[in-house]
Amino acid sequence: MILEPQRSEAVSLILEAVSSGCRLFKACECLEIDIRTYKRWSSENGLVDKRNGPLSLPKHALTEVEKQTIKTICTSDLYRDASPAQIVPRLADEGRYIASESSFYR
Repeated sequence: MILEPQRSEAVSLILEAVSSGCRLFKACECLEIDIRTYKRWSSENGLVDKRNGPLSLPKHALTEVEKQTIKTICTSDLYRDASPAQIVPRLADEGRYIASESSFYR
């Protein structure tokens, strides 16, 4: 996510380049932003980020206890040098399921 000061600077740089004779799409291309993004940013109140993010956690998100359990297992002497691809099957052989392999990676 680009913060408001950087957005403002990008808009002013693009305006400066265009006033010097540069094409708008080339100026946007140099800053690696889309023309539509530039137009949104240069509109009235376009620099204000209106996204709110998620309003709630996913129902399947790990709890803090589960996250701590994963950290404890990964840092234990037995599993310290193993990757999650090795840890999860070893735990399954012991009859324990804590979380998926991707959760261990996270």
